[in-house]
Parts: sequence; C-alpha cells; structure tokens
Amino acid sequence: MRDLPTTETLVRTLATALPARLDDVHDWTSEVFKAAVALFPSTGCTHHAGRRTTGDGWSPEYLVDLCITDDLEGDADDPFTYRQVLLALECEWTPARNSLKYDFCKLVDTRAARRIFVGCVRGQEAAQAFVDQAIEFLSRHILVAAGEEYGVLLFASSPPTPHAWVLTKDGACATARKLN
Repeated sequence: MRDLPTTETLVRTLATALPARLDDVHDWTSEVFKAAVALFPSTGCTHHAGRRTTGDGWSPEYLVDLCITDDLEGDADDPFTYRQVLLALECEWTPARNSLKYDFCKLVDTRAARRIFVGCVRGQEAAQAFVDQAIEFLSRHILVAAGEEYGVLLFASSPPTPHAWVLTKDGACATARKLN
C-alpha cells in the first residue's frame, strides 16, 4: 500500500494552492487536475482525465473527472493493470445545486483510497447548505461504510474563495469538520 496524504492534507493543500491559480485562468478544471496530480507519486500511477493536460502518464477519463490509479508494471493502456484507485476527484463549476449533487453522488459510489469533491457555489451560505445536505445523504446511504472520508472544497466565485471540509461517516451518521 502506498503512503498517501490524508484527505485533510489534500483538501488543505488544494484550498491553499488553488485560489491564485484559478484567479488567472478560464479552465479551472485543468488547474485542479494539475494541482491534485502534483500531490501524488508519479511512478507506477496513471492519471485518468477527460480533460487531459500535456505530458506522459495521462489516460482517458475513468469513472470520475479525475482519478489516479496505482498500477502494476506493464501496459498502461490495459485497464486490468491497476490495483486500486488512489484518488477519485469530481469537479463541478455550475453552481446549480443539483449539478453539484449529481457529481458528489458519483464520488460517493466510487471506491478509492481518497475522494475529493471540488465545486463552485454562489457564496458561503450555499457552501454550508451543500455540505449539510451531503451529510444527510452520507448518513442515509447504506453502502457508505463507517470511517469513509470525503474531502469537499467549494469556491465562492470571483474572487475564488475556498471553503473546505472533511466529511466522515461515523457509524450511522455522517459529520463534517470545517477546515477553514
């Protein structure tokens, strides 16, 4: 098993690194992908994304917007060569609540060592409302196991202000720990 950054470390690092990067570009998704990939080891991994950046190690999108797989040596284009999904990451920049919810649901239904959701909301109140609903959803979801964690990083638009949490299923209910 690889030594991976914790969910909290990933979310805190992205919350710190991304605002300056997002302020200067139009393609926020590619910037999130680049920042996330930089936090993981590059050897023995494949980066799967619909919006690929240039460079080696990128493969077509798999399951979610970005995932990083831990691979056996061999043909990187062969899907049967990976052992686990190290990171599953979903991005949604449409602040419509149902768009955010659908993408969060994809993340919840994906098995991965780390799961991060990054999105855009209309403000701090909308961010908190989304997290409150996500907690209710995780509490009801019968396939979410105790101890599972989900990093949530929501940006209030222009300038991009990060709001970060780690959501955890604790027995029958989920909780949120605000990171900033």
